[in-house]
Amino acid sequence: MRPDSPTGAPIRTLVVDDEPVARETLTGLIAREPDLELVGEGAGRAASRLARRLKPELVFLDVRMPGLDGLALLAGLPEPRPLAVMVTAFEEHAIAAFDAGAVDYLLKPFSDERFAHSVGRARAILRARQSAPGAPVRRRLAVPDGPGTRLIECGEIDWIEAAGSWVRVHASGRHHLVRGSVASLQRVLDPERFFRVHRSALVNLDRVKSLAPWSHGDWLLELHDGTELRLSRTRRRGLERLVGRLHTA
Repeated sequence: MRPDSPTGAPIRTLVVDDEPVARETLTGLIAREPDLELVGEGAGRAASRLARRLKPELVFLDVRMPGLDGLALLAGLPEPRPLAVMVTAFEEHAIAAFDAGAVDYLLKPFSDERFAHSVGRARAILRARQSAPGAPVRRRLAVPDGPGTRLIECGEIDWIEAAGSWVRVHASGRHHLVRGSVASLQRVLDPERFFRVHRSALVNLDRVKSLAPWSHGDWLLELHDGTELRLSRTRRRGLERLVGRLHTA
């Protein structure tokens, strides 16, 4: 048994990169981790077939490869997909990587310490999955911040609203536009904390200050920042199950 592994078994790990030197660097670092087991390496469509056959738990995946890029490869894998650490020399791919569900993002060239940090994050997520199978694991969200990218803790989020083909994430007095939908974020956020109060809004229940009857069976939620949101009557019972009975006035 390997004590650092979440399950006691080695974490089956795959390396996908079209550059032999990059693959050699990653496989060498993996060999130093006592709880990682390298099951294969490759690039492009051959790597996609390899991933389907070997069913790794963790994959270090280059974003840009000829023939099939890493994001398309990951999206094409059947569920349950492996945890993915995206590896690239291009910082502008960070948002797309996190939107695709990557657990971390290694920017080439990276240090041994930064690699170890990514492995540690993957271990923690696998441990959480083992103790609560199927539970969402997203703890941080990548958002645009000027010319760069900012990672915000999901616990900092107040609420999320639909904005066309984007969502507007309200967090710590600021808002950030992120490509995606309310439904896609709902799937990756903690269901014990985030609740969809109606079709276009997702709320962090830790930020709810009060609830009051409104009209036609709907309720009005007030957040600590003063935001008021409608809770549709069809979703009231789901909220009751999370926070207890809502007492009528």
